[in-house]
Amino acid sequence: MTLSADEVNFLIRRYLQESGFHHTAFMFNSESLLDQTGLSNIDIPPQSLITILKKGMLYMQLEKAINEQSMNSEIGR
Repeated sequence: MTLSADEVNFLIRRYLQESGFHHTAFMFNSESLLDQTGLSNIDIPPQSLITILKKGMLYMQLEKAINEQSMNSEIGR
């Protein structure tokens, strides 16, 4: 799964709006030119940015554990 810069910006703006930072979200929207991307009407679940970040961190933890286990298995040979 890959996200474009515009999609990340959309998620950030949505997070700012959900968190009550309406002026910051407005300014971010203006500076990132999100209105020109066509992403304005996408329907995504609430807290999508947080969900993606949590899943990414979980993936990193799993990857680290697998690599450590692999290293320990090689040392034990």
